[in-house]
Amino acid sequence: RQLALQEDAHWYSKHELAALKQTIHNGNKAHGGLTFVTKGYALLGAITLLEGTYLILVTERCSLGTVAGHVVYGVSETAVVPVRMGSKPTHLAGLLAHTKLASVQADERRYLKLLSMMPLNKDFFYSSTYPLHNSVQRNVQPASGASPFESMFVWNAFLTRGVRAALGASASMWIVSIIHGSFVQRKVSVFGRVFSISLIARRSRYFAGTRYLKRGVNDGGHVANDVETEQIVDATLQAPRLASVTQVRGSIPLFWSQEASRFSPKPDIRLQRCDPWYDATTKHFNQLASRYGRPVVVLSLIKSVEKHPREMILRRELANALTFINQRAPSEEQLFYIHWDFAKYIKMHGDRFFAELQRIAASTLHHTSLLYIRQSHARSEDRICSPGTSLVEEQTESPNSRTDEAGSARVNKWSGKGDSDSKDDLGQEACLQKHTSQLEYSTEVKLEVCLQNGVLRTNCIDCLDRTNVAQFAFGMVALGKQLSALGLMDDSPLELNSGVVAVLMDMYQAMGDTLSLQYGGSEAHQSFFAEHRGLWKGLSHSKEVLTSMRRYYNNTYTDAEKQDSINLFLGNFVVSPGEAAIWELESDRYLHAPQAP
Repeated sequence: RQLALQEDAHWYSKHELAALKQTIHNGNKAHGGLTFVTKGYALLGAITLLEGTYLILVTERCSLGTVAGHVVYGVSETAVVPVRMGSKPTHLAGLLAHTKLASVQADERRYLKLLSMMPLNKDFFYSSTYPLHNSVQRNVQPASGASPFESMFVWNAFLTRGVRAALGASASMWIVSIIHGSFVQRKVSVFGRVFSISLIARRSRYFAGTRYLKRGVNDGGHVANDVETEQIVDATLQAPRLASVTQVRGSIPLFWSQEASRFSPKPDIRLQRCDPWYDATTKHFNQLASRYGRPVVVLSLIKSVEKHPREMILRRELANALTFINQRAPSEEQLFYIHWDFAKYIKMHGDRFFAELQRIAASTLHHTSLLYIRQSHARSEDRICSPGTSLVEEQTESPNSRTDEAGSARVNKWSGKGDSDSKDDLGQEACLQKHTSQLEYSTEVKLEVCLQNGVLRTNCIDCLDRTNVAQFAFGMVALGKQLSALGLMDDSPLELNSGVVAVLMDMYQAMGDTLSLQYGGSEAHQSFFAEHRGLWKGLSHSKEVLTSMRRYYNNTYTDAEKQDSINLFLGNFVVSPGEAAIWELESDRYLHAPQAP
């Protein structure tokens, strides 16, 4: 049942390859010989079910855009290819063997159906030459040494383990890491200056699932609907000129649940169990700090007052948890908590609510800054740059460290010599050389680099509709800072009615719909975006009602099977002969036990 792989180190000519294939065909004529099955662009991995092992191949792909000069492909079509000999039961096997085989085959077909339910041809993407599971900032930092396929954002980590174990270091020549989420890119021209805006949403594979079946946090500190959103502005011509900012969304990090009901579109919210020391909540925020640095700013958009307590139950418990964590943490590790009742602000302040979200975003960016890489015009003897900047080569501090109190930093020379062949122990100079655009420069280029330190974490109940509006507000303020840092515009704030913001709004709306379909089963509620564009409120309201109906139907009737599909694909459930099938389990909670990030 296990996949056996071996790589032939010999390089074959076309003539030698044809001869080899003919020899293999002749030696296996009794079993049908060699038969062409399909051609593929990438191998996503292999999965072993009851009757054997299957390879999963990308057979069609489409170009979605580029990141730092590297092409990003969307998966258009896949093929599941069995790797096993055909077998038929003999007459001597008897009726019992026939019955058992028929049962196994029925279960195999059901597992294959679950596997086919993964929307690989919709919301999965990859790059053959760029570590897309990392943000730009992580890619310009020295490599950690961990396998890129074990990243929390690589969804075929389980599928590739057998291939990686068999082929070792050469496995990367055969397999690619795929990201689940959203990739949107647009070309924009402002006053004749052309640049691209990319919006990348990376969905975590930890505690992944559907809306009512995955809520809150697990014992390992991983939350449901955990998505990293990176906004990249790339204006690279002869020299790197690129800016990136990252924010995250995720379910409220408490043990809570909602059970889908055929009789209630809004089930009651229940705190599942008591965690007096808030260990899982603490783990979650420590993981955020480890990935993004400090401060960690928590923006909660849930309701604070309700006639029938639902959201306010979580609002109180989250406030208690954050207060408890901050009481035990040193001052430099304090969490910043902003409770902002989204519904209340809209009711009280109308259209002015968005300006308040922008104020919160600007304050957060003041503390966290953002990443930019640009050419410096400072002389080689100049040692002082703007606060928050850092070295390309000489910096040896951790990725999360800040500049000194005076805000001093230095600029290092970088002579671009093209792509580097080394994949291990890359310094920051080599990392920049490898992961920004792969252009060769005739003269030495001085680069000024500023790092983002800290992150904004936004949540509502589902982390879909309200969260998407808040993330757009943050993205809009950040875009103004990015354009200013790259010298594309002055430092004045962007206007909501400007053309570049209209492009950005379309991108966040598209991303919001994609993420909502993945987790919630319907497009996102987009009343803010619709009303801003002047759509008639009656039409907007009717669309919102239809969206709610689709979400309710999918959550009630189809999410259980969709959850089984996710658990099978991610390897949370491993098929074993003689053991209970995945559809026979009463709960999948034990499948999501803590995993090493």
